[in-house]
Amino acid sequence: MKRLVIVLSLPLSVLLFTLLMSPGSSPARGSAEAPLLSAGALTFGPSGVLFVGDTFGGRVVAFELDERAEPARKLQLERLDQRVAELLNTQRNRIQIHDMAVSPVSHAAYLTVSRGSSDDDMSIKSAPVSGRSPHLIRVGGDGELSEVDVASLPSTRAELSDVRESGKNRWGQDHRSWNIVEMQYVDGTLLVSGISNEEWSSKIRRIRYPFSTAAEASSLRIFHTAHGRWETDAPARVFAPYERAGKKGILAGFSCTPLVDISLADLEGRKQVEGRTIAELGPGNHVLDMISVVHGGKTHFLLANHLHPFMSLALDDFEGAANLTRPTSRAGIDRHPLSPTGIIRLANLGADQVAMLREPDDSDRVDLVTSSIAELLGDRTAEQTAVPAGSHLAR
Repeated sequence: MKRLVIVLSLPLSVLLFTLLMSPGSSPARGSAEAPLLSAGALTFGPSGVLFVGDTFGGRVVAFELDERAEPARKLQLERLDQRVAELLNTQRNRIQIHDMAVSPVSHAAYLTVSRGSSDDDMSIKSAPVSGRSPHLIRVGGDGELSEVDVASLPSTRAELSDVRESGKNRWGQDHRSWNIVEMQYVDGTLLVSGISNEEWSSKIRRIRYPFSTAAEASSLRIFHTAHGRWETDAPARVFAPYERAGKKGILAGFSCTPLVDISLADLEGRKQVEGRTIAELGPGNHVLDMISVVHGGKTHFLLANHLHPFMSLALDDFEGAANLTRPTSRAGIDRHPLSPTGIIRLANLGADQVAMLREPDDSDRVDLVTSSIAELLGDRTAEQTAVPAGSHLAR
C-alpha cells in the first residue's frame, strides 16, 4: 500500500503528516529539501497560492505567499531582463524568463527564470524549460525586483506518476522539459498540460487543491490541420479557460498552430479525449502565451505568437465553428490583429488590465508593460477588424 506524505515547509519547523492511500495511487506530498529542480509554468490559485511547474522534478509545487492586499496598478519596467540578470549576478544573455503570473492579492508580477552558464544559449523564446538554476522573481507595483526565497515558504507538492524521466525527442530536447508545459486553476482544480510516458503522450492532468489525491489524466487526440493528420503526442503549449452558456472549456494552442476547443466535461473521468480544432494559424508558428479577458460583457482570447502578430479571438465565434479535420494551412474562426508588437508573455492584472512582456521592435531587450483591456480591444466590431481565416498573418 502506497502512502501519501505531505510536508509543510515552514520557516521555523517542518510538520510531517503520513496518510494511507489505496494501491495504484500516486502520492502528493511536500518536502523540506530543495523545493524546485526547475521552474517553468506559473499560475495562481485561491488566496494567492502560487503554483509552480517543476517539470524536471515531475511535480507541481504550491507556495503560500502570505501577501498583503494591494490595489492593481500598472506594472512598467524597461529592460526587465537586464534588471533580472543583475539581481542574479549574471549577464542578460545567460538568463531565460519562462513564464509570468500576476498575484490576485498584491497584484505583483512573478517570473520563473533559469540562469545558465557562459556556454548556454539562453533566450526568452527558447523552449523548453531549462533544468539549470531555477529562480522565482517578484516585481512589485513600484518596480522593485526581489528574488523569492521559496525554501522559506509554506508549500505542498503534487507528484505526477506518469512523467518522462529520461531520453530526448527528435529535436534533441530533454523529454523531462515537456512534462509540465502550461497550468491553469479552474474551480478548485489545477489543470496541467504536458507529455507522459504513455503511447498517447499528450496529457491534460487534473489535480484537486489542496493536494490530497493523485492526479487524474486524459490523453488528447487532435487533428493537426497544418500537418494533415491526427496527433496524440504534441502537448498543449498554452491554454486558457472559458465559460459560455453553462459550458466550461479551454482553448488550447499547439505548435504549427492549431487552436483546439476542449470541453472540461469531456475531461472528467475520460482517459482519452478528442479536441475540436476550430482554427489553424499556420505552420512554423506557435502561441507563446494566451489569456482570456472580458470586454463589453464578452469573452475574448489574447494570443501572443512566435511568428504572427499579437491577436484576439472572440468566444462567441466558437458557436457553430466547423471542426477542422482536413489538411489546411490557414482556416477556422476569425482572428483580430492587435496593435502592440513584440508581445511574448501575458498575464491578467486585475479585472481590466493586462501585464505583458514585450520585445520592442529593433531592440535587444525585454520590457514589462501594462495596457487596459479597453486600450487593446477598443470599440471595434468583429466585422471591422476580423482577418479572414485564409489570410496570411506575418509579422
